[in-house]
Amino acid sequence: MRWNEIVTEDLNVVQIAKNYILDILSTLKAQGVKSVTVDQVVQQLSVNPDLAGTQVDAELINQALNGVDGFSVEVDPETNQMSIMIDNPTAGRQVDKKQAEKDDKAIKSAALRSIAQKDRE
Repeated sequence: MRWNEIVTEDLNVVQIAKNYILDILSTLKAQGVKSVTVDQVVQQLSVNPDLAGTQVDAELINQALNGVDGFSVEVDPETNQMSIMIDNPTAGRQVDKKQAEKDDKAIKSAALRSIAQKDRE
């Protein structure tokens, strides 16, 4: 690749994050881990120099994993904690419109809480 191609190349932050997230999740899957919290993945990505200057949050992770088979972002209704389920048989499950809206609302709510918590720090 020539220097000018590198400089002018469009960098898709979601794709870069997706690659790193899948690296993290693949390693955990190999170790037999079935789920990980979104906050743990956010912490790992926050120190990644390739994502410097990028707001790494639950929304970015959700966008990166959208449509990836075997992984799903779910919210525990009791604790409102977001987790990534690894090798989840319900990943990509079919849901009705009402359930999809409920899931989206829960994910956005958890993302906003995460952002508010970072602002306080």
